[in-house]
Amino acid sequence: MIPTMTLRQFILLTLLPLVGAGGTKAQSVFYPDHLGELNMGEVLYDTPKKDSIQFRNTGNQTLVIHRIEPSCGCLKAYLSPDAAIEPDKGRGWIVVEYDGKQLGTFERHVKVWANDQKEPHVIYFRGRVVQELIGSAEDYPYNLGNVRMDRDHLDFGIVHKGDSVSLQLKVFNASMSPYRPSFHQLPAYLSAKSKPVVIASERSGVVTITLDSNRLPSLGLNQDAFFLAGYSESVQLNGRINSTAVLAQDFSSLTPEERANAPRLTLQADTITFGPFGKKKQIKKQVVLTNTGKSDLKIYSVDRSNSLLTSLSMKERTIRPGKKVKMLLTLTPEDIARAATHESSILLMTNDPDHAAQYIYIRVEKGS
Repeated sequence: MIPTMTLRQFILLTLLPLVGAGGTKAQSVFYPDHLGELNMGEVLYDTPKKDSIQFRNTGNQTLVIHRIEPSCGCLKAYLSPDAAIEPDKGRGWIVVEYDGKQLGTFERHVKVWANDQKEPHVIYFRGRVVQELIGSAEDYPYNLGNVRMDRDHLDFGIVHKGDSVSLQLKVFNASMSPYRPSFHQLPAYLSAKSKPVVIASERSGVVTITLDSNRLPSLGLNQDAFFLAGYSESVQLNGRINSTAVLAQDFSSLTPEERANAPRLTLQADTITFGPFGKKKQIKKQVVLTNTGKSDLKIYSVDRSNSLLTSLSMKERTIRPGKKVKMLLTLTPEDIARAATHESSILLMTNDPDHAAQYIYIRVEKGS
């Protein structure tokens, strides 16, 4: 008896380790987090809610997602990134948006056709649409005094020109008076709409923050901060909200011939682990970048602003077909001590249509 699992999860957990169990057979393996089920929680009526589930390629060949199909018109779904997923636990996300137009509990699914099997994978999404979000102060860990919010970071992911992406910020009014959410220093490419417009005492509201990619200032990583104002209408440091979005080059207009002759970035690994340090003053790691395509691969930029690294060096930014370039990463214990988290990333912007924006994840072993 397994009380904490649904029958679907138990079957998936039982079968997934058997995929590729034939030993050396070359194949890709689609492996979703949460055993293929995601609880979207409460959804405010008539207010679309977005969520995502991560999947990995645990096989030894490239995983290609051919198409995805939501179970109804009330559910939108897309891939992020919309590219092939390399082996050795390369990762991607299935992003969904539920329209919330019908009150009560719901269960929907998305079928995913990939090159690892003939039948589609099925990912389930469930939740409950409610007329009003009540909640409690404990559900909103970011405190502005009489106003609380459920998060302080909005990650809009990888977008292209013309995309419009919305995320939700939940706000709780812990005061005895009505509260109208307002923002300071909101970037020009973001807009905010609160529902309800005025949040009653001891009630919650949802602020939908929408990104207009046409107004993003530059290709690559765009980071900004804005502030949710409290009752004093003054900027408060604990009301700071950080936002990130990656604007990638759009290759959708390429012909099949152009895509077949394009460069292709292949990474030795997309996750690099450091530690333990012991008595070492620093640890160096190498990442090998290979161009397995048919034309020159160009690395336009390497952004490590969100990484723990002491230094990063790469001699060449243009890689000929069939050639490799080594990226040298250095990390010290002092940098880890100053960091708020032991997980970070490097962002590469390239001319590979399938990897226009490629993350390399940096992790530090606990105890380092």
